Amino acid sequence: MQDVPPFMIADGNPAEVRGINQIGLERAGFPPEKIKPIKEAFRLVYRGKMNTAQAVEALREKLGQSEEVQSIVRFIEESERGITR
Repeated sequence: MQDVPPFMIADGNPAEVRGINQIGLERAGFPPEKIKPIKEAFRLVYRGKMNTAQAVEALREKLGQSEEVQSIVRFIEESERGITR
């Protein structure tokens, strides 16, 4: 079993990350300008052709100013079991 990063939603058995939890973010009051970098982070990590280490580096370079993306990066780096891909 692996970990699901923050702001993501997983489904299936075994679980796979399907996308960001957009409805949950909107209900929690996240404005569109905070949701956009989360979507971009999802695309980099889950739709890109990079391994996890490369994706983390790309997140830092492209979206590092976003507090939410920083929390995703921290989560990935601190995960002992790895993240669900």
